[in-house]
Amino acid sequence: MPQPSDDPLDKALVKRALFPRRTTPVQIGRFQILSLVGRGGMGVVYAAYDDLLDRKVAVKVLLGEAVRDLALSRGRLMREAQAMARLQHPNIVTVHEVGQDDGQVFVAMEFVRGTTLDAWVREDRPWREIVATFVRAGRGLEAAHRAGLIHRDFKPANVMVSDDGAVKVLDFGLARAADDGAQVTVDLPRHVNQADSHLTPLTRTGVVLGTPAYMSPEAHRGEPSTAASDQFSFCVSLYQCLYEQPPFDTTSMATLLADLRRGKVAPPPAGTPVPARVFRALRRGLASAPEERFPSMAGLLAELEHDPGATRRRVAVLGLTAVVTATAAFFAAAREPAVQRCPDAQAELVGVWDATRAAAVRDALKAIGTPAAEDALAGVLPRIDRYAASWVEMRNEACVAHAEARQSAPLFDLRTACLDQRRAGLDALVVALTQVDAAGLGGAVQAAAALPPLSRCADVEALTADIPPPEDSHLRVAVQAHRETLARAQAREDAGQYALGEALVEDVLKDSSALAYEPLRAEALLHRGSLAMEAGRHVAAEAAFGEAMLAALGCGHAAVAAQSSSKLAYLRALP
Repeated sequence: MPQPSDDPLDKALVKRALFPRRTTPVQIGRFQILSLVGRGGMGVVYAAYDDLLDRKVAVKVLLGEAVRDLALSRGRLMREAQAMARLQHPNIVTVHEVGQDDGQVFVAMEFVRGTTLDAWVREDRPWREIVATFVRAGRGLEAAHRAGLIHRDFKPANVMVSDDGAVKVLDFGLARAADDGAQVTVDLPRHVNQADSHLTPLTRTGVVLGTPAYMSPEAHRGEPSTAASDQFSFCVSLYQCLYEQPPFDTTSMATLLADLRRGKVAPPPAGTPVPARVFRALRRGLASAPEERFPSMAGLLAELEHDPGATRRRVAVLGLTAVVTATAAFFAAAREPAVQRCPDAQAELVGVWDATRAAAVRDALKAIGTPAAEDALAGVLPRIDRYAASWVEMRNEACVAHAEARQSAPLFDLRTACLDQRRAGLDALVVALTQVDAAGLGGAVQAAAALPPLSRCADVEALTADIPPPEDSHLRVAVQAHRETLARAQAREDAGQYALGEALVEDVLKDSSALAYEPLRAEALLHRGSLAMEAGRHVAAEAAFGEAMLAALGCGHAAVAAQSSSKLAYLRALP
């Protein structure tokens, strides 16, 4: 005889069959059910209509067997949902309400029109697009970890890519809420054989453990999941989507557990276009011991975003553009001497601050939904607009002054190098604003107010007083690229995103060839000390400031020496 269903919609339909005169639509709480969206290890998801607020929502109902103590679980779910609602991050699905109906716990969430990440990635995506999309999902994990939320079941099926390109992580905290940190052993359901598919969710009465192929070694051992466990699951997911194979042998549970114990990560397939640096980052995130992984999601995401080839490609493109422009100018001059020699620099801000970027910042701030975010929206965007307009005006003026022989080529190079660094800092600020959450809003607003002044890039006396760039052309290009990276690190520091800033600075300090130019080394060490000080690591900060001051004194970099000395004195004066 079939067992009665735990599905509340099934119960409602049975009631309707028994009492045909009922015309009330099937509802869960105040939500009118429209259709079944899907089923998972924790429950059933319906599309529903919220007539109170006139919007479509997704309602997830926890299955009866997914919770051991309904009253206890409801309290945990309430706490988790409240924390998630406060988070309001653009890369986490918004929770609207949590409640109980007919003995069932339900969560009403934002309805995302789109597809799951595992279905999205099957559409033959370029590896860069896959990594960029995962990084956005990782921002959601990072923000939740800062708020004390652990996912416990991160996998591509739990991430949605909306029709407009937004990336949203689903089910944050729900697995944890079902059994808050319980110590359990990993058992397959009774109806699943040990040799069956690794994709079957592992459950036992009252506990949802997740999907074995994505679970960390500590989760398999029944230990409480942590942010490092989520990082492991994230890396399994990204590895699988990039290389179209799992990182561990999933032929059976025995082979999977054996590989996890040994930390045996499968090498990438031959001929993959994915660079080795990405594999190295994933391999670290897949370390058996949590302490051997990245200290946080921020570190992993910074490593995935760092593309040393991007600078080389941009320099190559700029070089090619210069050659083409010079050639075209030569022939154009022969035909039409009055042709314009300085194109509008507005084009140089495409992808840095344009309509698309402004809309992304606007959406991110609106998603926070607090009065502070509204104030930020009213103040930050106009400020960036003014800064960008001033940048374009100054770039155009520098070009015209050089073309009319009112300023020398070396001075023009100094001015454009200064402006390029300002543009890099602006770009980093915009990225930070698109990733901001309620907790980091104050820092992001402060970073917008702290954008370095453009006036210095027009100050001939200040520019010429600086230490000149290296004479070697290749080294000069590398130093300029690293100075732009340090400008990005400064923007991250101003926004309170210290881990991301530190990752950028450490990338600069890894380039031993560029550090042969001692002023760059002094500048990077100063940034390292400043970030460590802001992060509260005063011992490390003091060491970095000391090194920066010695390096700056050795090469005559007076500005860095003065700043290092001042910050060092401040640290030593602290109680």
